[in-house]
Amino acid sequence: MTKIICEELVADITATGLKRGAILVLHSSMKSIGMVEGGPNTVIDAFLKVLGPPGTLIVPTFTYGEKHKNRPFDPVSSESVTGLLTETLRHRSDAVRSISPVHSVAAIGTRALELTRDHLYSTTLGRLSPLHRAAQNGGLIMLLGCSHTSNSTIHVAESLAELPFNFVPTSTKPSGRVAIRQQDGRVKEIQLTEFTGCSDAFFRAEKPLREAGVITGCNIGNADVQLMTGADVLEILTPLLRKNPGWLLCDNSACAYCPPRKTLLEQSG
Repeated sequence: MTKIICEELVADITATGLKRGAILVLHSSMKSIGMVEGGPNTVIDAFLKVLGPPGTLIVPTFTYGEKHKNRPFDPVSSESVTGLLTETLRHRSDAVRSISPVHSVAAIGTRALELTRDHLYSTTLGRLSPLHRAAQNGGLIMLLGCSHTSNSTIHVAESLAELPFNFVPTSTKPSGRVAIRQQDGRVKEIQLTEFTGCSDAFFRAEKPLREAGVITGCNIGNADVQLMTGADVLEILTPLLRKNPGWLLCDNSACAYCPPRKTLLEQSG
């Protein structure tokens, strides 16, 4: 099987309309691209070539789930659970990782420090988080071989909509307290003020975004691509969530997040 080389990826990425100097939040499925010579580092190199030195590439490096249960977040050693490409990027010498338990991001580029700073003192995926800052600064979102269930900026829209259940601890974080390991090795507990939930029903967000004409499509390797601005996602989805707070809650009765949130909405009238 012929492997995809960096130059082919650069051509495909350029064909999506991504421009030099852009801020890009990339959600990805590495395997969807196909066999790439050099693996995930080649994919990262291709994006950085298109973005150029003025650009900035951001990826989620989240640390939820059983792998990280009862373990303090450590920006150096805590593995990303959001895919091979994200775990590879965070290890690169030019990468900056935000300090945030559960929902850190890693970035490379001119504005990496600016966009990831002070994440510990903002909401994890809400107002003034790195993804919100990216959207405020003209940032793009690319779904590379994945759907809107991976589009974490939708959680930012939930936060901006001030949905009532955002502020209620979940069964997975009943105390709302999470731990981080500081540079001196000591562990510090952080009190969360907002609680991110399930994204299984985020596929519903695609319809209004497509109806608004804000998604463009292409392919990178074998992967389908959706490209949009973060500002469009927030502008279109936030009012829809305010109007119908339960719109993006899933229908799985076994979900740890959505059934209690539906009950809370019913009780609040």
